Amino acid sequence: MGQDLKKYLYFLGAILLFILFTLILYYKFDQIISLTKRQFLHLKIKDARHSAKVVEETMAREFPKVKEPTAYPKEALERLNAFLSSFIDEEYRYVYIIYQDEEKFFRYLADGSIDPKDRGEFTQKFFPLEEERWRQIFALQKPAYLTQGQIDSLWITYLYPLPLFEHHPTFLVMDISTKAYKHVNTILQNLKHYLESVIIFFGIVFLLILGLYFLIYKENKRNLIDPLTQVYNRNFLKKIEESIQLDQVAVAMIDIDYFKRVNDMYGHHIGDRVLQEVAKIIQQNIRKEDMLIRYGGEEFLLIARKESSDGVRRMIGRIHAMVESTPIKIDGHTINVTLSIGLNEIPHIDKNIFEAIKKADMKLYQAKHNGRNRIEILAPESAKEDPLLSFEKITELIINKQIEIHYQPVYNLKDPSKLFFEALARLKDGDRLIYPGSFLPIIARTNYYIDFNVALLEQVFETIERERATISINFRKSDFLDSKLSRIIEEIISQNRELAQYLIFEILEDEEIRGSDNAFFERIKQLKHYGVRIAIDDFGSGYANLHYFLHISPDIIKIDGGIIRQLKTNSKARAIVKSIVIFSRYIHASTVAEFIEDQETLQIIRRLGIEYAQGYFLAKPSRELAKTKPYKILQSVYANAC
Repeated sequence: MGQDLKKYLYFLGAILLFILFTLILYYKFDQIISLTKRQFLHLKIKDARHSAKVVEETMAREFPKVKEPTAYPKEALERLNAFLSSFIDEEYRYVYIIYQDEEKFFRYLADGSIDPKDRGEFTQKFFPLEEERWRQIFALQKPAYLTQGQIDSLWITYLYPLPLFEHHPTFLVMDISTKAYKHVNTILQNLKHYLESVIIFFGIVFLLILGLYFLIYKENKRNLIDPLTQVYNRNFLKKIEESIQLDQVAVAMIDIDYFKRVNDMYGHHIGDRVLQEVAKIIQQNIRKEDMLIRYGGEEFLLIARKESSDGVRRMIGRIHAMVESTPIKIDGHTINVTLSIGLNEIPHIDKNIFEAIKKADMKLYQAKHNGRNRIEILAPESAKEDPLLSFEKITELIINKQIEIHYQPVYNLKDPSKLFFEALARLKDGDRLIYPGSFLPIIARTNYYIDFNVALLEQVFETIERERATISINFRKSDFLDSKLSRIIEEIISQNRELAQYLIFEILEDEEIRGSDNAFFERIKQLKHYGVRIAIDDFGSGYANLHYFLHISPDIIKIDGGIIRQLKTNSKARAIVKSIVIFSRYIHASTVAEFIEDQETLQIIRRLGIEYAQGYFLAKPSRELAKTKPYKILQSVYANAC
């Protein structure tokens, strides 16, 4: 009750202060109105600038880069129109992109207008009301705004330059309606009239403060709470980042395993319900002082207060076990989900909370890479044994070409002359080798990621030219959708065209591939045109991308090691592998069994008809190509094949 009383006293004190302040306002209200209008205009311009930067960053990241506006792909334009339309609401009436052609005419590049009648078509001429002012703004290439006096429904037009084309000035244009402006202006004018009567004055002040309190509460909840799961969102993290004492907390990244499968199998409405249920389970197993944040689609961030050395570990273990052991029942469906968790117990050594989150995310990456449904922990003892690298250290090693490739043989079970090698890259830091799981998440989506892959491909071609051996390299779908990286890859292959027949690209099964991914399929077809062979890696795990077979013809299918490991004890695993072998023969693709760990598994895959085998039981990765005689383990296999 004491706390509640204090809140009411503070509230009444705020009312009194507001009333005194309002009395002063009564005498200088005209100046206040003018100042408020200017401030409100400034806020709206600031808000528009923020939205424009979001558009600029998104286009740089997700849309193709072309030299001329007319070269913009139709599919990208449709996505761009849809993206711009997401900004349109009661305040932002029109959002569109205008460029100048060679003759200095203004033309539409994209228009997010909801109504097709209002939408400007691609390359359609645009005629602004203040054409001379527009030409000045396009010439200066700086953000600017225009106040609208000729269109009643519009207040201001904000123009923001976009660096899309070298010879064609391009601006994002946002028309802001007069609704918000008129609303504020009306409130101010009415308040001035109400101040003339003391009784009405006190009533209005009270209602305004009461309404303001409610709006602040509602706005804070809307801005800081994820509407789906009712846990905090990332805005909350930004709000509290400076107040987090890193020496008193642990940071965990939590991901729902194979959540995409839930959406695909049951629909997004069921997926949303699963997210809600998982969030509830996590909340039920944390304390009031712990903070749960929805960090991404199916990712949660937990900032937990450390009270003992193993208290957070027990809590994380309890969350992991409770989710795994609690079937989620929705609309007659029973869905079992598991979690992969990366826990950073030592955020106090980091510069800020975001560095600590990045390390927890790296541990999450390791948990997923090691099979999912597990917890990986960065603890004081593990940090000493295997310290996580800084971004600066990783980039230094890449710049200095400290990349070491180890080659693991992939043996043909019938013909020893048909072996090939998988290239496995590591960074070399003195005598220490750093594996991809420790550095790729840090440099993802940076130019250093591109530099690393380019250096890897160039080294592999050097080895191919020297040894005339067939070598495979791992890539992801997103690598081929990165226009810069895919262009460089094609240039390197074109320069080594006579060696391309010795190269295999293994496409990892960790990203969804849709039938609409035309750019990806076209680039794969172009690679095959050069003679590069395509392998599907870890087939049977991840997204099991059957769309491959509708659009391209893979040369090799590498069956997921998780299935191969179960061949000795699981008849279903053997049936699955046999089905894959039959299917592969039908499409004229070779099959590879990964993770061969013993003689019995080797004999099983041979009986099932698999053509190639790879694993530590046969040969470990080595810097040198083991092109001599195969291991004695395979001698009997070759003898039987003959």
